[in-house]
Amino acid sequence: MSSAVRNNIYDVAYISLLRDRLTAHTRKVTAIAISQNALWLATGSEDGTVILWNIETHELVVQFNDHRGPINSLAFSNDSSLLASAATDALASIWNMDTLELEIQ
Repeated sequence: MSSAVRNNIYDVAYISLLRDRLTAHTRKVTAIAISQNALWLATGSEDGTVILWNIETHELVVQFNDHRGPINSLAFSNDSSLLASAATDALASIWNMDTLELEIQ
């Protein structure tokens, strides 16, 4: 996927989700990532949660609650099969996007 297309998808998905759905976080959003396959948007928050959103439907897919501090960063693997999160709790977590379960912490 070209960076221009990816950026356009990112912008549309981000704006739509911010407007309609990001109220699921109880504190401000501090990290965001979009999957390479453009299916998922992940958001992390000061509340320590990571939320996975379906870009097409704008629905919340799953909320991960394994961090004990604000989320610093999020990144999807190149094949979109994994999501990594890091937080101020000094933990890094890797989530499997097929099972939606924690792989490594």
